Amino acid sequence: INSPRFLRRAEKKLKRLQRELSRKAKGSKNRAKTRIKVARQHATVADRRRDWHHKVSTQIIRDNQAVYVEDLAVSGLGRTRLAKSV
Repeated sequence: INSPRFLRRAEKKLKRLQRELSRKAKGSKNRAKTRIKVARQHATVADRRRDWHHKVSTQIIRDNQAVYVEDLAVSGLGRTRLAKSV
């Protein structure tokens, strides 16, 4: 199963929003509004990921008799160059 790259697709918009946020004066109303926009964009990526994982896991369970689970050290993978993919 090829996983869709949700973060990679959203990187351009996130990059722009975070750049806007860094240019705002601390404590200003505009900074607060931009911070909410950045948070909303991150939430969108997280929601898409969660939805995709749910759909794929449901499909795997329906299609197969048995499922074997591998335990990965995700926190360790998050510190490598694969962090965005994890």
